[in-house]
Amino acid sequence: MEADYLAKGWERTESHSDADLIVVRGCSVTRRAQHDCERLVAHIKAKYPATRLIVTGCLRDESAERLSPAVRRARAILEGMNAADDEDEETPQEIEEDEPIPMRTARAYLKIQDGCSGKCSFCIVPQFRGPSFSIPFSSLMRKTERFIEAGYTEIVLTGCNLILYASGGKRLPELVDALARLGESADEKSRPRCRIRLGSIEPGACALETVDVMAAHANVCRYLHVPAQSGADRILTAMKRPYLVRDVVELVERAKRVSALAGIGFDLMTGFPGETEMDFLSTEGLIKRLCPSNVHVFPYSERPGTIAAGLLDAIPREVRHDRARRLAAVAKNHRSQFAKKFIGQQVQIVIEDEKEMSGWTGEYFQCRIDNKGRCASVKRRDIVEARVTMARHGALVAAVV
Repeated sequence: MEADYLAKGWERTESHSDADLIVVRGCSVTRRAQHDCERLVAHIKAKYPATRLIVTGCLRDESAERLSPAVRRARAILEGMNAADDEDEETPQEIEEDEPIPMRTARAYLKIQDGCSGKCSFCIVPQFRGPSFSIPFSSLMRKTERFIEAGYTEIVLTGCNLILYASGGKRLPELVDALARLGESADEKSRPRCRIRLGSIEPGACALETVDVMAAHANVCRYLHVPAQSGADRILTAMKRPYLVRDVVELVERAKRVSALAGIGFDLMTGFPGETEMDFLSTEGLIKRLCPSNVHVFPYSERPGTIAAGLLDAIPREVRHDRARRLAAVAKNHRSQFAKKFIGQQVQIVIEDEKEMSGWTGEYFQCRIDNKGRCASVKRRDIVEARVTMARHGALVAAVV
């Protein structure tokens, strides 16, 4: 969105008081996130009543006019917009060929789909995002080529539920395969033009096929983020998740066969209605068994309008938060231990901070280069080969090879 406005002659300000337009990216995934966003929006409205405000993302605002332009607008909730603007809105299946390329980030973000057709009992997002829809395959290929031409060396695939991607007979595995081929170098001995990073994907047959594509292409990052949610089948069933624990294990083990050092991320929820101490210990056991390198733990929060909000056997809030802290402590220890396995290993880093000469490995570890003298010509977004010399607090230090 920022790139669109800059291309039309707008300028970015550092202060709300200088702005003619303020954009807030909202979130309603958890009750706390929604509450914080609503407070921020209310504060901006009260302090800058004459300033136009756009709220994007999945933040409920009953007083605002809701529009569903295109995926590039993230199904925006627009406020104070001139009704004439509607004439220029895109349909979800359209992407302008000359759409501006945003250049503020070190990595490019390619949204391949939005919305979700799932019916998870705790999730409010489908009510805001609507059913799943996918960006046309050919449009994504053209957008990726433009990202590469603009100098990006890592492209992150994003969406509400990536595993639902489907366009013209192409699913996520076929899309990843095509994008990886586009990013490969002509010479096998040279660095790739760019690497592809997957966002969060749910376990299942399609996810397993996507891991097989990862194995076939060296420029697909060896990292999977799995929204596991729980390590107890009973809880996953109550959540109406489309998989069981064995599917999570199978997906992670398939990724580990591609690379023993593949990074694994988990989303885990504690305190879902009816979660017993044994259920919680099963989730803790899943961490200990699969050793994920990144874990996002959050306590369950009721979302009005969801099935789970009406379930009996609610878990006390203090228990939810205590379990979250316990899981986070276990996960932090496993991350530190896993990071040490990289010592002596060669990694590829996409430089994000040119001053500190740091960035992210394909396995999604932050890595800082300590022999900066050999990086005089290295720029932000460059891919750098380095050998890890130290692991500290779950992050890596490396020397340029």
